[in-house]
Amino acid sequence: MVRKTLSLLCKTLLTYSIVGFLILPAAIHFTAYKLAPNYLTVPLQIGGVTFNPFTLRLDLQAIQLGSDTTSPVAGFHNLTVDLSWSSIRQKALVLDDINLVEPIVRAELRADGTINFASLLKPSAETAPPSKDEDSGGEPIPVAVHHLGIQKGAVSFIDFANTEAGEPFRLTLNPINLEAEQLTWPNSHGDLSLNMRLNNSGDLNVSNQIRDGLDTQTQIILHDISLTDIQPYLTPYLYSVIESGTLSGTAHLGWSPEKQLSANSDITLNKLKVTDSRNGTLVASWNNLTTNGLSFSQRENKLAIKELTLNKPATRVVLDQHLSINLAGLVKVPDNAAKPEEDVAPTSETAATPMEIAIQKFSIIGGALDFSDKSFKPGFAAPITDLNGEVEGFNSRSSQATSITLLGTVDTYSPVNITARLTPVKPLKNTDLSLSFKDIELTTLTPYSGRFAGYSIRKGRMDIALDYGIQNGQLNAENHITLRDLTLGDKVAGESATSLPLKLAIALLKDRHGRIRVDLPVTGDLDNPQFQLGSVIRMAVVNFITNIVAAPFDMLASLVSGDAGKMSAFALQPGSNQLTTHQQATIQSLAQALNERPQLDIEIEPTASTVSDAPILIQQQLQQTVNSRYHQYLKKQGSKQKESQPIPDSVMVQLLAELATEKGLKVPDQTIPALTEALVQSWPMPELALRKLAISRAHSIKQAIIQKGVEPSRVYVLGVELKQSVSGENVFLHLQGR
Repeated sequence: MVRKTLSLLCKTLLTYSIVGFLILPAAIHFTAYKLAPNYLTVPLQIGGVTFNPFTLRLDLQAIQLGSDTTSPVAGFHNLTVDLSWSSIRQKALVLDDINLVEPIVRAELRADGTINFASLLKPSAETAPPSKDEDSGGEPIPVAVHHLGIQKGAVSFIDFANTEAGEPFRLTLNPINLEAEQLTWPNSHGDLSLNMRLNNSGDLNVSNQIRDGLDTQTQIILHDISLTDIQPYLTPYLYSVIESGTLSGTAHLGWSPEKQLSANSDITLNKLKVTDSRNGTLVASWNNLTTNGLSFSQRENKLAIKELTLNKPATRVVLDQHLSINLAGLVKVPDNAAKPEEDVAPTSETAATPMEIAIQKFSIIGGALDFSDKSFKPGFAAPITDLNGEVEGFNSRSSQATSITLLGTVDTYSPVNITARLTPVKPLKNTDLSLSFKDIELTTLTPYSGRFAGYSIRKGRMDIALDYGIQNGQLNAENHITLRDLTLGDKVAGESATSLPLKLAIALLKDRHGRIRVDLPVTGDLDNPQFQLGSVIRMAVVNFITNIVAAPFDMLASLVSGDAGKMSAFALQPGSNQLTTHQQATIQSLAQALNERPQLDIEIEPTASTVSDAPILIQQQLQQTVNSRYHQYLKKQGSKQKESQPIPDSVMVQLLAELATEKGLKVPDQTIPALTEALVQSWPMPELALRKLAISRAHSIKQAIIQKGVEPSRVYVLGVELKQSVSGENVFLHLQGR
């Protein structure tokens, strides 16, 4: 009996061994070759199959899928699967070990959107879904894998569908190494460690822990992931090329039903350089962008960054002839681009709460901005370098103010200081902004001065202090501008040049130290869509200059608390060139003001009136003629009476009557007043005397101004003008700028 039992056991063991070691591997090999053509469109290559029925180890060697044995679509060098005998006891599929060596996958997304693996399978007839009776509805069989390993794996992926022709996206993962322990299903559990190299340049390491199928903890480490690899995805949409740049960092991800997705990470983007694909010019670059303490919470809908540091950023901003910014022009617009749909107001069903974004500190170190304006000829350029600053306390939901501080240098030597406090949620409710520019070389602004003022700038520097306050949408701004040693150059043809006399305005504003101080207040309603700050400032500048040049003596008089009317016109007595005491005091104030504005020249307009000055001059000429005839009369009479003595009335009547008779006048009333009036009315207009009077008046004023300390070269006497108005005795003064 024992012998029979042992014989039966031996035969059974022998049969089991033959089936396990020989028949089962051959059956697997034969079945695979036999059935593969029914399902696959490409050949299946199997190098070998072994099975150990005692250890339950299945070993597959040299599996390849594809007709090209040197470049198969998929395959592996060796796959070992160890089935555990405990599967029987546990009523589950228990695998002690799965080990995959040198797996390879070559995936390709074609231009038509299909993947190459889809063409590997032959189409099959559709089958009806299983009926309720056929569906067992039982519990799934549990699966447990004690160890899973992948060594030296390789995956390549090519995307032709989402890129431009001739520039597909290529991704190579090689080598891929994976180690996993204690994997279970459906009650997910396990530890996983994955590391791989991307496109022969960067490394990706992932470690993952799954507990109770619901709680997952993952750590991701990135090292030198090349950003240039994503260029094919950018080319269809942007005129930009990523010349260089790498991504490094660590991230800790967690997920649970209570907390949902959460993340904590530190990320660095190094050596980024982006250029314009059309001309190769720089778009943007930086040495590194470092994010420290980045955290995300799906449950709180919040992204928080403890510190964000941008080191040595640089960018170019160009305004072209169409007033378009180069950065906006980097986006490609398709020829068949559809018109944008009208905005639809969000409903309670579609509206979502915006994510809260909080940045505790954002720092810029050693930045550079190259700005140029090519909207006109010859154009303008102003580089900003050494840009350093901080933004603190930014929160997209908080009502707390965010502080901004920026320091930089314009055109190498001119410092810039910008400070601001604003509420990101409602910036128009409460914002304070201050900008300070010092020692800006005005010659840099020559292109703008030529365009809008019609003059080049030969010399000068400028300081600007801008203080802008916004309260509930109402803007109150102060623009403080100081110009030093401003000197205009040649007149140029400007496209939008003003016709205002700028040289006069500059001379009125520039003090004896060469400084021009201008304060321009600006107010407005920022909630009004018609309000444009640039237009308002330009209008304020034009109005300021217009008011000055329209009443230049008002500006001059304000310097010495004088009277602009008395400074610009001197009312002298008819026929006189003498200045009164009050007029001498006015000239003293005028000279003092002129010394405060050394670029102003004074022009004196000599005037005399044919209405008020001429009768006085005629009476003077008539008296001279009568005196001359009286002298002759005394000689004839042999009288020794002195000429300085008054002329007797009888002799005066005789002399006046003789003159009237000579002029053919008939004067019935032979009296001194009547004869004098008749002679004055008939006397020719004394233009020469009037001109002499006008010139003597101008020289009297010029001499008085010079005596008060004004350089003679700054005082000009204009040509004589005879006027027929009573105001002709007013001598008018004019101002001109040099």
